[in-house]
Amino acid sequence: LSLLKAGLLKCHTLHTLVLDEADQMLSLGFKESIDQILEYLPSQRQTLLFSATFDDAAQALADATKSDAVHIQLEQKASSPTVQQINFKVNAQSERLPALRYLLEQYHHDSSLIFCNTRKACQQLFEHLNDDGHSVLMLHGGLDQQARNETLLRFANGSCSLLVTTDVAARGLDIKDLNLVINYELALQLDTHIHRIGRSGRGQETGLALNLHTQEEHAKLGALRSHSSTPIKQKQLPHLLQDTGAKLRPRMMTLAIAAGRKNKLRPGDILGALTRQVGIPGERIGKIDILDFQSFVAIQTSYADRALAGLVAGTIKGRKIKVKLLN
Repeated sequence: LSLLKAGLLKCHTLHTLVLDEADQMLSLGFKESIDQILEYLPSQRQTLLFSATFDDAAQALADATKSDAVHIQLEQKASSPTVQQINFKVNAQSERLPALRYLLEQYHHDSSLIFCNTRKACQQLFEHLNDDGHSVLMLHGGLDQQARNETLLRFANGSCSLLVTTDVAARGLDIKDLNLVINYELALQLDTHIHRIGRSGRGQETGLALNLHTQEEHAKLGALRSHSSTPIKQKQLPHLLQDTGAKLRPRMMTLAIAAGRKNKLRPGDILGALTRQVGIPGERIGKIDILDFQSFVAIQTSYADRALAGLVAGTIKGRKIKVKLLN
């Protein structure tokens, strides 16, 4: 909108407009901004509107942006049958952290997504888990886009065991082999809870969602059960929750390379440098992501220092390129 108002973005040749996550944009108060943007666009265009939920506000937006519309509604499933849910009651807010520590020990997975309701809670929980010595990253709307991208990349390639996040990760996050979601705090809305646990059990995989709740959230539990396609178990936490000292460490680490697509760098160039030049076995090298001016490669933790030293001392595609290990 700022670019349009400044005359820096010209849309007179636009032929397709996509409004994605329409319900989210409306709930965040962007209706007025959307209306203003529409004033700059050609009236003759195709408009595609996508929304996980379709309430009156979404319908009104659809009516305002489209004519001769075709409404396509997919079959709705409140939650994936491949995601098992287990509820755990805490007697006070002060019990949430020790309860989480217990769950991380009992339900250990290589990658776990932990949801909080606010940035403040997210920050505080991240600091606690980081102080505990876990491999943990944090994601919320207060981070700039570069920090968000790097965090998601490291979590997706297995370089981080725990990701503490707000609901910015409840939608659109599709990470392979993410089998555990923990709701440190229950979502404020049922739809948000469904999206949260849907990050686990993607495709044909099975997933697990662990929900911490208080007695005051009994009504929410009833709503969860009535909308779940599978039974939700209720389990008891131990009376005395003790930290055994077990720390979650990542199976991979990430090397950041100061060159990318615009520098004509390809995944094969990085793979070749690591295997032929440094001598890293190919099966120890994970996901390679090439961005415009930067690249990231996941390396099995036990080989990370060797890979870093080899690339720093050697070349990639015949050139000396800066490389660092992300911690």
